[in-house]
Amino acid sequence: MNSASTENHIKALQQQGFALQVTDSVTTLLAYWDKNLVCRYANSAYVAWFGKTKEEMIGKITLKQLLGPDFEKSAPFVEGVLNGEIQRFEYPIKSKSGIIIEGLANYFPDLDNLEVKGFVVQVTDVTELKEAQRKEKQLAILAEKGKEMEAISSVFSHDLREPLLTIRNYIKQIHEEYGHHLDETSTRYINAIFNAVDRMDLLTQGLLNYSILSQARQKNMLDCSQLVNEVLEQLETAIFETKTKVIVEDLPIIDGYEQNLKTLFSHLISNAIKYRKSDTPLEIKISAIPFESGWKFEVKDNGIGINPENKEKIFKMFQRLHNRSEYDGIGVGLGYCKKIVELHDGVIWVESILGESSNFCFTIPTT
Repeated sequence: MNSASTENHIKALQQQGFALQVTDSVTTLLAYWDKNLVCRYANSAYVAWFGKTKEEMIGKITLKQLLGPDFEKSAPFVEGVLNGEIQRFEYPIKSKSGIIIEGLANYFPDLDNLEVKGFVVQVTDVTELKEAQRKEKQLAILAEKGKEMEAISSVFSHDLREPLLTIRNYIKQIHEEYGHHLDETSTRYINAIFNAVDRMDLLTQGLLNYSILSQARQKNMLDCSQLVNEVLEQLETAIFETKTKVIVEDLPIIDGYEQNLKTLFSHLISNAIKYRKSDTPLEIKISAIPFESGWKFEVKDNGIGINPENKEKIFKMFQRLHNRSEYDGIGVGLGYCKKIVELHDGVIWVESILGESSNFCFTIPTT
C-alpha cells in the first residue's frame, strides 16, 4: 500500500470513528441489523433502552430475540425493508424499565447492487409532539363546539323573544279590553303573567348578549384610563344619586376589545353600586399593577361583601345570591365579565370580606 492510499485509509477510518461517536451520543435509537436479523451495531441510546450492553447485543442477538412477543408487530415492516423498501410507522414502544413512548420508526435498507445486506433502524421519541397534536385537536374541537353553542344560543334566544312579545301583546290587549270586568284574583293572575314574560324576556336577552360577546371583534390599543372615564360618564346618574365616590388611578394602555372592556368595567362598577351598604357612603377604587406578563386590574369597593362559599358561583350565568325582592337583575353580569376576561386570555376572581368589602381582580396578558 503506497503512502497516498495509506493516508486515505486512515482518513476513512477517522471519518468512520467520528460518525460512530456522533451516532453514539444522540438520544435517537439507532441500530443496524443484517439480513439474518443479527445486530451489527447499536448506539448507546438503543442498548440502554432495551437494558442491554453493546457486548451483549452486537453480533450475538437477533431482532426477534430482542423484541420477543413484540416482534410480530414489527414483522411486516421487517419483511418490507428486506425487500428493499423504506418503512416508516408509529407505535408505542416500552423500555426495559417500563417507560412507554410514542415511537416514530424508520427502517432504511442497506443496498449493495440491489441486494439487501441489512437495514438501519431509527426510532425517535415523538411522545411530546403527539400529545401536543392531541391537545391542539381537542382545542380545535372545543372551539368549534363553542362556536356551535354560541350560534344555537343566539338563534334560541332571538327566536324565543318572538312568542314572548306575542304573549305580552295579547295579555296587554285582554287587560285593556276586559280589565274592568276582571275581579281582583284575575287581575293578579294577569300581573303575574306580565312579570313572568318580562323576566323571561330579560333572560333570553341576557343569553343573546352573552352569545354575541365574542363575535366580530378587533383588538386595538386602548387607554384604560380614558375608557373607564367614558364608562363613568355613562353611569353618571347612578353615581350621583347614590353619592358614590369613584377613585381611578393611572391605568395602562393595553391591546384589547374596546366595547367588551367597557362592558366589563360597567358591570363591575354597577355591581358595586347595587350591592352597597345602606349606612355607609360607597367608595370604589379602580387600579392596575404589573402582573407576570401583563396587568392585574382591581375594582375594589366597601360594600356588603361576598360569602366565601359563593366566590366561584357568582361568575356562573344566571346565578343569583339574593332574592329579587332585595336586588333586581337576572344574574348574568359577572358571567359576562368572566367571558370577556377569558376572551383576553386572562382570569378573573374576587377577594372579599363579608360585610366589609369586595375586590374584583382580573388579569390581561400583554404577550
